[in-house]
Amino acid sequence: MDQEYAEIYRSLYTTFHGVSEGPAPSYYWRGSIPPAPRVDNAIQRAISEAELSLYAGYKLRLRDDARFLLLLNLSEMIARPLLVNGAADDYFQSGVAEDVQRVVETAAQQHRRNANDDEDEGSISARGVIDALSNSWQDLAVGKTGLWRRTPTRDNG
Repeated sequence: MDQEYAEIYRSLYTTFHGVSEGPAPSYYWRGSIPPAPRVDNAIQRAISEAELSLYAGYKLRLRDDARFLLLLNLSEMIARPLLVNGAADDYFQSGVAEDVQRVVETAAQQHRRNANDDEDEGSISARGVIDALSNSWQDLAVGKTGLWRRTPTRDNG
């Protein structure tokens, strides 16, 4: 990864405030989301713990783009909807750490097997995280929240 972009991603990660920032846009969410620093902390703690395990077990690290991808997606695609629905507590007590660990572990295993040409040696990129997420989707704890439960529509019965 180009060093300039690595620095940009590092800065985005360290300055991201995600779900702990005031009201959500009223045109998109039902009301506002209360500040939730415990959720931000749980997400960042889960990423940090997974990075420690990644290095201890594989001598790999998450690239800055991979770290920011995890933070952004967990905050915006999981935390916000769960907070709006009042269902975040259980997931963020243990599920988020399990999910991040599973995705990072899967990415490390794939990295070792594939040694992708576009991967930096010794690190996992955002692309590696996306591939790992796709391959571990059915095993993630977030599935138990009902967040993306398939519901019948006119098209799929």
